[in-house]
Amino acid sequence: MLRPKRMSKLFAIYPARYHNRVILELHERGIVELKETEDKRLKKIAQEEIEKLRDLAKRLSKLREFLGEISAKKMSIRNESFDYVIKRAEKILGRIEPITSELAERLERIESKKEEILNIIEKLKLLGEICPECDLSLLRSTEYFRAFFGRIPEEKLKSFGEDLRETFAGKIFILASKAGERRNVLVLVPSEESQKLLPIFYRHEFELIEIPPLEGKIDENLKRLEEELEKLNDEKEKLERTKQTLAKKSSPEICAVEEMVVNVLERAETNNLLGFTEATVVMEGWIPREKIRMLEKTLKTATDGICILREEESQEAPTELENPKIVKDFELLTEMYGVPRYDEVDPTPFLSLTFPIFFAITLSDAGYGLALAAFLLSGVWIAKIFPTNVRRMLAVCSLTGVIVGIFVGGCFGFGGGFWVNPIENPIPFLKLVVLIGILHILFGLGIAGVIKDLLRKDWRSLLFERISRVLIVLGFFGLAFCIIGVSFRDLGIAYTFPKIEMFEAFNPFATSPKPVGILRAIFYCGVLLGVVGALLKGETIRSKIGEAINTVYGITSFVADVASYTRLMALAIASGVIAFSINFIVSVFWGWMVTPFANSFPNILVAAISACLLAFIFFVAHCFNIFINTLGGFIHTMRLHFMEFFGKFYEGDGRKFSPFKAKRKYTKLKKGK
Repeated sequence: MLRPKRMSKLFAIYPARYHNRVILELHERGIVELKETEDKRLKKIAQEEIEKLRDLAKRLSKLREFLGEISAKKMSIRNESFDYVIKRAEKILGRIEPITSELAERLERIESKKEEILNIIEKLKLLGEICPECDLSLLRSTEYFRAFFGRIPEEKLKSFGEDLRETFAGKIFILASKAGERRNVLVLVPSEESQKLLPIFYRHEFELIEIPPLEGKIDENLKRLEEELEKLNDEKEKLERTKQTLAKKSSPEICAVEEMVVNVLERAETNNLLGFTEATVVMEGWIPREKIRMLEKTLKTATDGICILREEESQEAPTELENPKIVKDFELLTEMYGVPRYDEVDPTPFLSLTFPIFFAITLSDAGYGLALAAFLLSGVWIAKIFPTNVRRMLAVCSLTGVIVGIFVGGCFGFGGGFWVNPIENPIPFLKLVVLIGILHILFGLGIAGVIKDLLRKDWRSLLFERISRVLIVLGFFGLAFCIIGVSFRDLGIAYTFPKIEMFEAFNPFATSPKPVGILRAIFYCGVLLGVVGALLKGETIRSKIGEAINTVYGITSFVADVASYTRLMALAIASGVIAFSINFIVSVFWGWMVTPFANSFPNILVAAISACLLAFIFFVAHCFNIFINTLGGFIHTMRLHFMEFFGKFYEGDGRKFSPFKAKRKYTKLKKGK
């Protein structure tokens, strides 16, 4: 927590005769990330093995995708050697692959034929809108005339007909459908003049459709094609049943064997990372420091004690985050921005505290928070679209929204909260979000940033950047509050900043109240530290002056950052206004459609139907508002953390720890003879 798990760089040497046993044990343990050694000599057979395994894995994956996965108990295996797995894979492929290939080919032919028939049916239906009794054989082109069929925008039909009559001097036959934005048109012209049609088609946006090469009337052909389509569907259904039977029988074994092949392939590919001599194997990698003893025991067991293991700390190690369960779900957000470097602060604990609060402020409705939490925790199928960790994280945010809603938002747009109603009186709420923004920025600069510099022992950055910026933010915004004369009494804090003019506030020589003098001293101490740091950092006179100016000019970025937090208030008010509007509209229609009809028996049915309709509208409208505000609140809360908070201390260009670990979804390796 607060920093990634401690890692060690490992270096191991062991006899080559134990290599397969060592790799198998490490693969099953999943505690080491192997890295490439500089000195390696690979045997040619290893590459041949890898190519063979890749081919088998690809073919098995194709089988699994075709048949689908069927849940079953894990298959117990005692042997996962190269020869055994190859033999097992080739056996099942030899038995199943010919059957699936034939099934796939037949299904593909059926789908192709269905697509062809559906295409013809669509064309015939369009043609049938013009002349349902037409004999298709009469529409075939001959040496005397040619038939063209297509669609044209309705507004161009008239000019199209006039153009045709003018071009062909009346020697033309046109038939069009009666209505529609795009009209179906059949055109017959003399064969020797048919080439004149193409430019006319282009000018009038005529979409040419091929006339199906069939005989007989359109309705007869449609009936025949529908029957043929039904036969194809029956044949497809029969093949699908055969496929399901085969899947039920063979899919668990295929999945298990594919997993075995993938595991053996991963172990074979590690040879590209290891160094080989005539008698020994050299291994390098990374391991969590807490698992060094486990690795030592594993190597000694696998090599009968004949091994050398060395470990050392390195700042180039990969990162494995280490957080309590309640915080772990928020690692998703951290990793969306970037994995922390091994030597920097893990921001997830801070994120798990502030993200729910900011999200809750944007929602600002106890009813919405409760409804969203109930939906996420209910287990309904639509909620399961989201991964489990996302559902838990959003549920925490939603329940926090219940607490915030009680104080500022009411419930489903009713009431205004126990503390303040931001729609009627937004100023206290504005003070709150601005104060939260300042504290959040100070949190990033003064706590997370300081911890990062302490971990790296970067004392210059700590003094001239972190402490300098903290003092600037405290002093500047404190003086800004004095200029405005801000009072925090409506936030429950019995303090009002002394009112003072802007010039006097920032004049270091002006006499002023004690709080103003303290804030002024804090501000100028921060500026002085920043300027000194800039002068020390710059290499040339020009760069020193530029860095010093940037330190002062950077104050404006803090103002912009704090202003960004006002979006929390904007989203909260928007959510409340929409909820209130929904309630108001429904109540107005209730007075029109329900109340006048609720007194007499014949009209009570009208009142009941109207009440049900309005209840449905109320439910759907609030669900939509919850969805929109959840989406907007999540995005803007994430933006505040990524831009305003992470930007103050977090780099996020680390590499995630990726252990060499066997996949065991379908198989279970039993050790023993």
